[in-house]
Amino acid sequence: MSPQSPTSSSSPQLPKEFLRSIECYPGLAEALVSTSPEVSIRLNRGKVSPLPDVLMLSDGNVPWCPQGFYLRERPNFTLDPAFHQGRYYVQDASAMYVAHLVKSLGLESPVRVLDACAAPGGKTTAVIDNIPNGSYVVANEYVPQRAAILRENLAKWGYPYCVVTQGDTAKFRSQLSAFDLIVADVPCSGEGMMRKDEQAVAQWSERLVAECAALQRKIIDNLWPALAPGGWLIYATCTFNVHENEENVDYIIKEYADDELGKPQVLQTRRFLPGRDRGEGQFMALIQKPGRWEGDERCQAKPVPQIITHTSIADKGADLAKANAKDRFKDRPKEKSKDRSKENSKDRLKDKSKENTKDKDKQLLVPTQEYCLSSIYNRSEYPEVEVGYETALKYLRRESLSMEECAPGVEVPLGFVLLTYQGWPLGFVKNIGRRANNLYPQNWRIRM
Repeated sequence: MSPQSPTSSSSPQLPKEFLRSIECYPGLAEALVSTSPEVSIRLNRGKVSPLPDVLMLSDGNVPWCPQGFYLRERPNFTLDPAFHQGRYYVQDASAMYVAHLVKSLGLESPVRVLDACAAPGGKTTAVIDNIPNGSYVVANEYVPQRAAILRENLAKWGYPYCVVTQGDTAKFRSQLSAFDLIVADVPCSGEGMMRKDEQAVAQWSERLVAECAALQRKIIDNLWPALAPGGWLIYATCTFNVHENEENVDYIIKEYADDELGKPQVLQTRRFLPGRDRGEGQFMALIQKPGRWEGDERCQAKPVPQIITHTSIADKGADLAKANAKDRFKDRPKEKSKDRSKENSKDRLKDKSKENTKDKDKQLLVPTQEYCLSSIYNRSEYPEVEVGYETALKYLRRESLSMEECAPGVEVPLGFVLLTYQGWPLGFVKNIGRRANNLYPQNWRIRM
């Protein structure tokens, strides 16, 4: 997961036009330049015991989210193994309001959910923790790099009935009535982030506000056909202005009124203001589409978990091995290449003859990191070793490990072993004797 950016040490110089636009919110301008952002986390509903050590810094609950907590200060989340285990998410308290909106629906049976602009995954994970288990979630992101971060964060959260897609929201136009709940945390001018992000101040202009408002309407136009009759849309921005907020809500009501079924109904709206609320700027609206919702009938079939449990060495390595073989021999005389190939072939056959066939077959499948972090993981499938803080950090940095430092004085079976930290899965190693191959994903490793 990607921690939020640290607070800037200097107060931003707010644009005059922007200051005029927020005069209707007394005290907001002063709060943006003279107060510091709150630090808050939200616990994973499926991984709450034992509580992570970071809660020693707790400064009270977030009122609208029981799993949310304010912290007195900002720790180094990157160096907390519990953070990488997906036991909590670093999220602004205002953004947690999406959990309240979903919970207010009182859903009792599984639903189909689309988070259309989902990266980095804060709202997606909040929605997941407040829908019935077995609900199917599609998390989409337009930017490829952000989609990769989203995929990592959702894998760590551990909900198995979730798939990540990458692309324009236009692709959902053809998915008629496919989703019972759609969350649209739309790209915006970022006014609500000005207290913590100097770039949000530097890029702001009245033209940007107008461009964002138009883009937001286009996204809603793409998503509305995919929302089932009687289903719900959560529209969200991190801005203060009415053009990107109330005016777009009015647009939805007028544009998608139905002569027979009536107008979309605005069930709730909420604006968060720094200085008044303990959180950054945020606007959310819960809107219900006209029509009768048939969720119970639509969601009877339980979805298939979207977790890849194992990867095959043979399948992944076959093409690569062929390519490497061509590279090794392309600059050598043909006859020598042939001879060397025979020698290698004999060596391979000789080595294989010494292997236990049953053990060899087991090694063809490598358990994935996503699998051990998922709620569908079978804790009895592989032997487990509990490690301490320093060893956990070495593992997360993808450094070399020995089984002696992982389990001093303990005889650990050869093969794949799950390392745990504070009782929760951390990741796999392959015990080959004195040494343990670190299997933590290369692109997830701590780079500090």
